[in-house]
Amino acid sequence: MNVLNGLNEQLEIVQKKLNDLLAAKRAMFPRFFFLSNEDLLEIIGQAMNPIAINKHIKKIYEGINSIKTDSSSQSKGVKMHVITKVVAEDGEELPVQEISSSHSLELNTNVESWMKNLTEASH
Repeated sequence: MNVLNGLNEQLEIVQKKLNDLLAAKRAMFPRFFFLSNEDLLEIIGQAMNPIAINKHIKKIYEGINSIKTDSSSQSKGVKMHVITKVVAEDGEELPVQEISSSHSLELNTNVESWMKNLTEASH
């Protein structure tokens, strides 16, 4: 019974730390408040995977249905994706170079950073 109580306490500690992490991510990028914890965890865990991001992008950005990327560059053996276009619900595509000349739109593990850049580039 003591083992079970100990495991339960450890689980509570992990859950609190996870909630703290999600709260910190939401504080850094408020659009994450539109996502459930499960969706936000998937985005954080799959930050460099455009397919996983596209499942949630329309929940974060009004008017953007998906993003298109170019994956020709590599860094340390890892395929890097750079956002090349944003796609509206009606299928209209807007090349990123037309909306962003000074923002890095490379998908990386710091998801709130590149999403902030996409937000700034979209305005």
